[in-house]
Amino acid sequence: MITVKEIAKRCNVSPSTVSNILNGRLNAGEKTRQRVLECVKETGYQPNYFAQSIRKRSSRMISIIAEDLLTFGASPIVEAITAYCESADYRTVLMNMRLYSKWGNTWYGEAEKLVNAVRPLVQEALSIKVDGIIYVAGHCRYIDCLPETLPIPAVISYALSGGNRFPSIIIDDEKVKSAFSWFDKKMQILSLQSVAPGIIHKAEKDKKFFSFMNKILANTDLGIDQVVIDRKKPEDMFKEREDFLKIINGEDAPNIYGENRRILYWVDTEKTKKIVKRFLFEQTGIKGYHGQLDYNTQSDGTVAMLNLLPAVYDIMNDDCLFCIDEIENSIHPNLILALLNFFSRTKTKGQLIYTTHEALLLGNQSELRPDEIWLAEKREGNTKMYSLNDFKLHNTLNIENGYLAGRFGAIPRIENLDIDIENHADVK
Repeated sequence: MITVKEIAKRCNVSPSTVSNILNGRLNAGEKTRQRVLECVKETGYQPNYFAQSIRKRSSRMISIIAEDLLTFGASPIVEAITAYCESADYRTVLMNMRLYSKWGNTWYGEAEKLVNAVRPLVQEALSIKVDGIIYVAGHCRYIDCLPETLPIPAVISYALSGGNRFPSIIIDDEKVKSAFSWFDKKMQILSLQSVAPGIIHKAEKDKKFFSFMNKILANTDLGIDQVVIDRKKPEDMFKEREDFLKIINGEDAPNIYGENRRILYWVDTEKTKKIVKRFLFEQTGIKGYHGQLDYNTQSDGTVAMLNLLPAVYDIMNDDCLFCIDEIENSIHPNLILALLNFFSRTKTKGQLIYTTHEALLLGNQSELRPDEIWLAEKREGNTKMYSLNDFKLHNTLNIENGYLAGRFGAIPRIENLDIDIENHADVK
């Protein structure tokens, strides 16, 4: 391998002159610079950066670890970092984790998986002796994925460091910072396929919510007269559930006990003694039947309705935002439409954003304005969103009928489903 000294000897200059020219310093004449560069090109000389870093105790390399270059904002941030590093005579090593491509929409909520994904990249960066690490997030949030014992400087871009362990840089705009803080503290994403974990506790502590919940359930034809809270000692409540009883009597026992996506029990400690609480649903049947049924006897629709009610109540009374995917999940369209109409006519402090496949929930123009409805259409493997307000709508138009007729797009293109199963099935 040819060295700087050999280049210098061939060009009849000093090794320091060759080094200055290769590093872009303008302290050599133009003819000398051209002669050295021609010699470098002819000989195929390549600098030994690793050896330089050992000698200088600095590699002048920065590692950029990006969560995903395809996410909004990531590519321009990486481009700006690279350009600034070049202007400061630093080289960059880009490591793109491609988290969105690998994990989909769950990638920004998987804290443990993120730590496991980042750890080997940090070790690789340390092995090539970089001077520092810049972590570029793909979603502005609090993160805590870099090791606390990192021996080199690190900066987090487009996110905030959990515990303020590392310097963080987000958009330098006080209004944007304020908006980010609001969303971080006020926004909740609710899945009706999961459960509202503290609903029993909330119903007992917040009498106004409990009353609201009972009024809604009694007036929506679910067959429920009212919900009451049953309170018992663990040994009385769990006579037939020894598995729960063992957990409660163990150390670090949780407050919540459930199964089948339902919160069945809430456990509190009152005057050093544990009390188990559960919902009982008072229901009336034929021939004057009146009885109490527990959570497990209720339909998925009733459970989904119960999980939705705390969000509706909080939106009415608090400055918050709830995002709910497929809000009609297991709930009759007429019931959820009535609840949403009640919500739209009620003065609220918070906001609700929901998705749905149920055309009935498009409602009429007196309940939802066109600019409040956004449609999502698949095009060439991508999803495009656009507002219903983009269309000219007469105020008498039935939006539901217009949508189902394909007037606004965003409906599936269903091919011929007359399939010859015998000729297409993979029979083994």
